[in-house]
Amino acid sequence: MSSRTGQSPARRPTAALILLALCLLAATAGCGGRSDFRASELCGAGGCEAPLDGPLRVELLEPSAGARVGEGRALQVAGAVAGGRPPYALRWDLDGAPLPDRTASPGPVVFPEAGLRTLGLTAFDAAGGYARATVTVHVEDLAGGWRPYFGHLHNHYGLTDADSVAEALAWARDDAGLDFVALTDHSTHLTADDWELWRQVALTATEPGVFAVIRGFEWSHPSAGHLCVFDTADYTAATDPDDWSLFVTDWLVPQGGIAMFNHPGREPDAFDDFAFLPGDGEALVAIETANRSWGNASNHYQPYYLQALDQGWRVAPTASLDNSGPSAVPHRTVFWAPALTADDLLGALRARRVYSTDDPGLELAFRCGDAWMGDTVRLTAPGPVEFLARAADDEPIARLELVTAGGRVAAAVEPPPGARRFVWFPVVDVREDAWFFLRATLVDLQDDEAPFQVAVTAPIFFDVD
Repeated sequence: MSSRTGQSPARRPTAALILLALCLLAATAGCGGRSDFRASELCGAGGCEAPLDGPLRVELLEPSAGARVGEGRALQVAGAVAGGRPPYALRWDLDGAPLPDRTASPGPVVFPEAGLRTLGLTAFDAAGGYARATVTVHVEDLAGGWRPYFGHLHNHYGLTDADSVAEALAWARDDAGLDFVALTDHSTHLTADDWELWRQVALTATEPGVFAVIRGFEWSHPSAGHLCVFDTADYTAATDPDDWSLFVTDWLVPQGGIAMFNHPGREPDAFDDFAFLPGDGEALVAIETANRSWGNASNHYQPYYLQALDQGWRVAPTASLDNSGPSAVPHRTVFWAPALTADDLLGALRARRVYSTDDPGLELAFRCGDAWMGDTVRLTAPGPVEFLARAADDEPIARLELVTAGGRVAAAVEPPPGARRFVWFPVVDVREDAWFFLRATLVDLQDDEAPFQVAVTAPIFFDVD
């Protein structure tokens, strides 16, 4: 906590000189250029003739030095002024931005952004003096130190040699600006040499903290549907076995792998209309809600996401390029992870700590206490539950929604017009097993997808005893 004081000369100034001095102070003494001070703010019914009571002093009573608060949360704020010549005019600011309250005890003040933030109180007295005190508050990041990583899990390059693989990955990293990419050509086109080449290239091309490559393949059945498969030592064609549920139970689960539903609904009766597979269903961790130019805003694939959730699948949404060579769309799959490595990203995918976004840079965090998107929370009794949601982008955030079974909107908020960062703490009553995901709608100004772009997170699941 720091303070500074200033006092006008000892001889008694006239009221006109006092006001002139205050105007100059407002322009030069850290008052934000304010020029609208009124005499009534400074000189009350008793006028400006009260004797000086020592130098003007300001003290911040709350919060204390070193105080900590969660991002988007409020702290009680109070100060005290003494000395000088009352009455006083007060000005609060946060990181230099004025706060509306001009009283000594504004009450709760919200700290909207993580980091070290400076809260200040400046006082002016009737003798033309001023004093200021500040305190530094540590605003804790809602993301808890994790970071979002942007990329694609579904790509086709037709790669058969090291040079073509390296060229495609360089395009993804340098031209498309991706943090990660997965190699997922159709397994029917793969050879054992291709599979080994991809393993070697993925290891070579991955640079921790800069770019990560995940090896996988696409299991492609002409009628049963397509799956992207990750984290397996081997690969297999869609005819071995021919039934998609047998593929999951007899091949994917024994391999210890995980899979993603691709472009749901494209093949007739794909995935047996999302009939749930008890026991082995945990191996299916994701589903595409955007594919190629069909983004979330088109609502082309989102209904299948809702259907899968309603039928018991615990899947996260993804947005895929599904390209046949270097080509770009703004849509992204985003992982929240502690670091940018293939292992960390696969860990995030297994945990379903994932969201799908039409916008290539939207940061969307969604939590319930310590639980993140994709986690399961066990409640010992029904009751109210608070969520933590944050959206941040370089385009305006139009609406945030909490979506539950059947696509019902359980809560919604519209941030102030033009807001590019918004923190929200919705509370809902959870009476039985349930799930809730966060949906964000943004105004599109940059990606030729106007008027809106949409993002959806993985749900947070609730098991109620």
